[in-house]
Amino acid sequence: MTVRDLPAGGTPVIIRWRKRVFECRYALCERKTWTEHHEAIASRAVLTERARQWGYEQVGFHDRAVSAVADQLGVAWHTIMTQVTDRGKPLVDDPKRLENVSAIGVDETAFLRATGRHPTLYATGIADLTGGRTPRLLDVTQGRSGTVLGGWLTARNEAWRAAIVTASLDPFRGYATALSTHLPAAIRVLDPFHLVKLALLGVDRVRRRVQQDTLGVDRR
Repeated sequence: MTVRDLPAGGTPVIIRWRKRVFECRYALCERKTWTEHHEAIASRAVLTERARQWGYEQVGFHDRAVSAVADQLGVAWHTIMTQVTDRGKPLVDDPKRLENVSAIGVDETAFLRATGRHPTLYATGIADLTGGRTPRLLDVTQGRSGTVLGGWLTARNEAWRAAIVTASLDPFRGYATALSTHLPAAIRVLDPFHLVKLALLGVDRVRRRVQQDTLGVDRR
């Protein structure tokens, strides 16, 4: 039997256990055969019990990515996610997750690409970017529009909205409109990725215009 244990120095650890099978040859025995077991390794387990608990704690308490923990243990993503769902309580149902938030970030994610039956489907993510602590995801709502974000902000009470000092967003106009409407006192800033992207795009457009004016051609 092969199971994964706690990593050592960031390297996955594999335990190979040769389980013994016992046999009773007496006619009065109710069970004729049985297999050796150990409390640290469940039957048909992929991880030891302490590795299962460790994986759950890394995701649930230390905010590590499921994929990173899975790589460190040398198992599949769903193996770790199973520990999280079996042992943990969804924090999205905990109202305390929204306490003491002074900065948020908003961005969209394409979670299902377009096919012949439907267009690309998007989700809007709202993250806590409050300084002095690890950024964390607050909520995910289906769709990408100012209406979607506005509806989520409307569901928060006035005191919560008033406490938001900074709101980070991408250049999508719908998000900017929702933030200006529902968080009028918050300072709106572009996230670094899109800021650098827009700056590089501006430089590239100037380069092309100067090249066309100088050479009369657009050499890319």
